[in-house]
Amino acid sequence: MTTLNLSLSTTLQTALGNAGVWSYAVYFDDNGANWTDLVLNGVVQNAGTSTITLPEPYSGGRPPKRD
Repeated sequence: MTTLNLSLSTTLQTALGNAGVWSYAVYFDDNGANWTDLVLNGVVQNAGTSTITLPEPYSGGRPPKRD
């Protein structure tokens, strides 16, 4: 498995840190959408840093190149 580390910059955290703002990271696999909360109603989650475990065959957040 691949681990994707996602960090929101201080500037982006400030911009998103307002009531009424929600932000998510999402990837799709055979089971559908997989969501990670980044900002919930203006509250930045995990101090702006999230770790997302991606299933095979994803590498660094990209599906494998197909011939």
